[in-house]
Amino acid sequence: MLGVRSSHGQRRKPFRCQSDATRCARYPRRAGTVAEWKGVRVRFLVGQTELADAVSWAAHALPDRSPVPVHLGLMLTAEHGVLTVSGTGQDAWAAGTVTLPAGADGGRALVPGRALAELTRALPEAHEVQLAVADGELTLECGPVRFALPLIPPDSYPAAPRVPAAAGTVDAARFARAVAQVAVSAGRDDTLPVLTGVWLETEGDRLRLVATDRYRLTVRDLPWHPARPEHEGNGDARGPDRGIRALVPAKSLLALARSAAGDGELSLAARTGADGTASTGAGVLALRSGSRSATTRLLSGTFLKYAALFPDTFPGSAVVERRPLLAAVRRVSLVAQGPAPLRLTLTGDAVVVELGDGGEARGRESVPALVDGPAVRLSADRRYVLDALSAITDPYTELSYLGPAQPAVFTGRSAPDAAHDPGHRCLVMLNKRS
Repeated sequence: MLGVRSSHGQRRKPFRCQSDATRCARYPRRAGTVAEWKGVRVRFLVGQTELADAVSWAAHALPDRSPVPVHLGLMLTAEHGVLTVSGTGQDAWAAGTVTLPAGADGGRALVPGRALAELTRALPEAHEVQLAVADGELTLECGPVRFALPLIPPDSYPAAPRVPAAAGTVDAARFARAVAQVAVSAGRDDTLPVLTGVWLETEGDRLRLVATDRYRLTVRDLPWHPARPEHEGNGDARGPDRGIRALVPAKSLLALARSAAGDGELSLAARTGADGTASTGAGVLALRSGSRSATTRLLSGTFLKYAALFPDTFPGSAVVERRPLLAAVRRVSLVAQGPAPLRLTLTGDAVVVELGDGGEARGRESVPALVDGPAVRLSADRRYVLDALSAITDPYTELSYLGPAQPAVFTGRSAPDAAHDPGHRCLVMLNKRS
């Protein structure tokens, strides 16, 4: 390694820093050197944006902590003119590809994943990145910046999982929005893993997403484009009468959907047992988008029969502008002390939002509404009401109710006299006391 001359003419070592077992180095480029690792010449140029995107996507599969070092690394494989960046953990796998210039060297290297993701994001965007492997290090050189990362022994790195054939496609941006709207209702209690997932099911040209934490439940429907009219049974979560039926961890699905939101079209597939469940723990959901692909494990267990929870009819409802109602709930919630419930009083021409009792800080605001039914006072967890109103994107919302201690349903409307949107429903359990 070349040293750097000090002002006194003495040779001193290049600057290095240690952080999370990641070594970073900046030193002058050595023209004419060729990186070699285990006899394989590994040196090529890639675009900074393309590299950062591929690394960021693959890093979604990395666990926060793992006793297995290879699970904390990203594998870079250059072959046949393509650089593949892949990451794997116990529950997920992801890979992104970048096209290499003609004649690029081939080889592979396993490096600390989180560090590589941070470094590729920090590289200057106006330059190409030269990657090289030599002397047990991967170096990244981009304009005036040069970093070095130590290699991780790749001997026990797992093979890529078998990805099931695509069952169909969905618009990536709409899918990302739908996952965000539904995932907020998923449970956070890991002792009830079935409730920490998002249920995906397809039927004909519809993809449905469902999530619940027992106190609220959200259903969202999207247009779905099946891969072909009929599917032969082959062990995948597909079939002529089932389509996709998969329970996916909400956190993993949300991260992947957000990253793929700008990719245009997203293909989905799932592999489960013959009964359409992941009871054996081997089920996976696969996502493909352009040059990127990923799998995430499915949750085992049976999702609840949610359809029966939605009442067929409601004795009362209120239609109100969504943004003013959301703003009122947020303002009134400023006086909340602890888990104080939110009260909604529905009269003929308004929804009165209240919070707080005597002896406490109190807030009250009235929002114009069209109420159909007898006057009633309802009580609910303010967080659930805020989440439901935030998830709906229509200018108006309809609140349909049975009465205190009964489920209430929020839906969207494009206009006060328009029909509500049945493809997005947020059910919230009301409190017994109002």
